[in-house]
Amino acid sequence: MHKSRLGKGLSSLIPVEPFPDSDQVDKFIIISIYKIIVNLEQPRKIFDETSLLELSESIKNYGVLQPIIVAPDENDCFKLIAGERRFRASKMAGINTIPAFVKQISDKKTQLEVSIIENIQRKDLNVIEEANAYQKLINQFNYTHQDLSNILQKSRSHITNLLRLLVLPNEIQSAIIDGKISMGHARALVNSENPQLYLTQILNNKLSVRKTESLIREKGKHENKEKQEKKLEKKDNLLKLEVLLSQKLGGMKVIIDEGTKQDSGTITIEFKNIEELNLLLKKFL
Repeated sequence: MHKSRLGKGLSSLIPVEPFPDSDQVDKFIIISIYKIIVNLEQPRKIFDETSLLELSESIKNYGVLQPIIVAPDENDCFKLIAGERRFRASKMAGINTIPAFVKQISDKKTQLEVSIIENIQRKDLNVIEEANAYQKLINQFNYTHQDLSNILQKSRSHITNLLRLLVLPNEIQSAIIDGKISMGHARALVNSENPQLYLTQILNNKLSVRKTESLIREKGKHENKEKQEKKLEKKDNLLKLEVLLSQKLGGMKVIIDEGTKQDSGTITIEFKNIEELNLLLKKFL
């Protein structure tokens, strides 16, 4: 008589195997927690201890309800593709085995690619981790912003805006991760010339996003005015120098142009006849 398998837990429904068959494409198994190798390249870097403790208590009571994702590795082990939080919480709970979905990926590059994409598609990455994951895909797999948009079903502007956060100093990225400033604040700071200065003002004065944008805009106008004044002052000095050189060269026309690099440029001296050329040569030779 066929015995009922009810009441024997998840392990009664999922086969326990040390290693998946090579001809198997994908399947669920129960594996030893000690045969799992953590993927150091995965996007998520921050794990809240309180949240992990809560999850470990839940796992003690109800088990791991959502299997992790792994790929076969060397020595009968598995590389963790997605589910590190569940994996860590299971270890904290003293659980020795965990349900897993095995993906047959032997290529290390593809493992990394799948791992990053699987983690991005989860909702619990912070925006800096998500941005770093996008950047890693771009650097290692030559994805464009549009490629990522198509693969991840996220708007191109969302991906571009998050990647721009990576130009911000580490202090500001940490403030974003810790929830001290919002994405709105961050977008405003990306366009500023001295984001650390504005960060201090935001935190000290509890500035809203609108007030932050207004502050940066007004400061920018003032800085642009100062730059314009310095540029005009420099141009006046160059005009005076043109006149002085022209006088030294007997009235020849002298034009001084600023170069694209700082403190660079060209001097053009025009001569009208052979006599002026000879005079010029005598001055410099």
